[in-house]
Amino acid sequence: ELSRTLVSLELAKDELVQSEKHAALGRLVAGVAHELATPLGNGRIAISTLNDRLVAFRRRMADGLRKSDLEGFVETTDASISIAEANLHRASDLIKTFKQVAADRTASRRRSFKLNEVMDEVILTMTPTIKRYPVTITSDIPEGILMDSFPGELGQVITNLIENTLLHAFPDKAPGIVTITGKQLPEERVEIRFSDNGVGMTGETARKIFDPFYTTQFGHGGTGLGLSITQGAVNNVLGGSITVESEKGKGTTFIIELPLDAPRDDPGEGASE
Repeated sequence: ELSRTLVSLELAKDELVQSEKHAALGRLVAGVAHELATPLGNGRIAISTLNDRLVAFRRRMADGLRKSDLEGFVETTDASISIAEANLHRASDLIKTFKQVAADRTASRRRSFKLNEVMDEVILTMTPTIKRYPVTITSDIPEGILMDSFPGELGQVITNLIENTLLHAFPDKAPGIVTITGKQLPEERVEIRFSDNGVGMTGETARKIFDPFYTTQFGHGGTGLGLSITQGAVNNVLGGSITVESEKGKGTTFIIELPLDAPRDDPGEGASE
């Protein structure tokens, strides 16, 4: 009976982890959809303005045009096209980035990628969430770090760290700074440091931070699964390690060490999909 109970608990834990991942993807979808509304709305206003000026320009053509009418129409056309083009490019970039991130997250695909590009994609898709806080997030990753790994799992790790930091490091939406840095290590490994200048943690909290269901936000929406999922992804999928350094009142740094080439379950597995 005890064995059956343990199996049931393990299955329940796995289901909760999957639910948490799907919830994170759902927040990503909602955020990107909200973010798309701005460039698409701006593009629509620009085209609508151009259409109004075109209608007025045609009316004036019947009465005879002055040079100022033509110059004004040309200026409006040029400005409207520039605004529409810039905003449509912004929307296109968001959609392209979201498609890549969503595909990586849902399929857990292995592929070759540049670490700095994946980091930029994650921060871009997190922009709607980050905008709600007076927190600046910067990424300083050298361009030459190439990995053959699982960008979806890595993206989930960074997403969880960002969400955790915004929630815990800066209570009451206090202003702050988050810096993500990376460097290549010997023996084909890479180090990623995720640092904030927030409130920090006590030693006891730092020791328990990766425990399943441990949360300092119990009863306030915290599940205690975010950093447990993070550790599981780093250890079991990406083949690395994650540690935390923190001191009360002096911020927190998560240190992630990963192999450039993630472990392969199948020795005959190809280099990438």
